Amino acid sequence: MRACGGYFLTRSVECPEYMARDLLPPRLLSLSDCICDFVPDLWAIEWASISAAERAAKAGSYGIAQALLPEVIKWTTNRVNSDEFGWPCVFLSIQDAQAFAARFLTGSRDLSLLGIGLHEDIVDEFLEAEIPSTSEGTPGVYRVVSDGVELVPGGRELGWEILYYDHGGFHSWLCNGLEKDVASMVGIRPAETGFISSAREALEVARYCGQDNVGAEPGFWAPWLVVEYRVSSAEA
Repeated sequence: MRACGGYFLTRSVECPEYMARDLLPPRLLSLSDCICDFVPDLWAIEWASISAAERAAKAGSYGIAQALLPEVIKWTTNRVNSDEFGWPCVFLSIQDAQAFAARFLTGSRDLSLLGIGLHEDIVDEFLEAEIPSTSEGTPGVYRVVSDGVELVPGGRELGWEILYYDHGGFHSWLCNGLEKDVASMVGIRPAETGFISSAREALEVARYCGQDNVGAEPGFWAPWLVVEYRVSSAEA
């Protein structure tokens, strides 16, 4: 079982110069917002402290016309307020992500619909370690993992990303340049997708990233299976 952590609409980016380009593909997908951006995100929530100019710029980068932006903000805000959309950018189902893309992202290029699944051996540890405080709401990823459902079948498995969970979002091992250390110290290299090929290797890399002496953010490092689905439900 891969405990579902939600679904995300994003797009690949050119591999940054600070990463080990000899180990990684020319373009990357990631669940870390340090690397990739997501749609919708905080800029599409009405009560978030985001300027009008930034909202328009973020929406425009995904081909959303300014005339359509108020509808996007209304759609996202209503669903966040009614717990139909996970904070800050988590779709609770593939169908909702596909419906959003069909309605608002027809002008967006190179869009990817990703689902993530937490390795079953560490689900309980994750839920215990990352319990939200009483002063904050339940982030989307934590909420979906808590539901105990599996990833929807039928997607293309891209591999495992090693991620540090941080109050609803993620940092990737790639943000820390750990792909270089892992290749030299552990002997594990990313596959052509940029992700780790096997669950066994991903668990080993996560353990390495969680050590105090490697220089990564201190916290819960874990392997998440990344699965790519069709953006259009009509193609399914």
